[in-house]
Amino acid sequence: MNDILVDESALRSIEDAVGASAMAQLMAAMLSDARHAAKSLDVAMTSGGVAAQAREAHRLGGLFAQFGCPAIAKALKEASHAPLSEVAQKVESSLAFLPQTLAHLARLYASASSQS
Repeated sequence: MNDILVDESALRSIEDAVGASAMAQLMAAMLSDARHAAKSLDVAMTSGGVAAQAREAHRLGGLFAQFGCPAIAKALKEASHAPLSEVAQKVESSLAFLPQTLAHLARLYASASSQS
């Protein structure tokens, strides 16, 4: 996979702006929100609500975009804007990035992930 999972320079820029303590709190909240949003997306996929899938994909993609995770953000954005007949397949493909992205973020901010 050639896509960048986590842009560590983007995270350092945020940390430089807010400080290490605030960044740890932000990351704990982000990781918690990402896990919650992924569960909401899973529920939407299970229930078959295509509009809900697109909405949750858009929300989760935006969250990852804000925290320097371009691969999953791009994939989820594309899924959220796909024709309705393609949303489910594109969302499922996008989620292939989720475990590695969350693991990478958790490694970078180990104390933050243990607080969520």
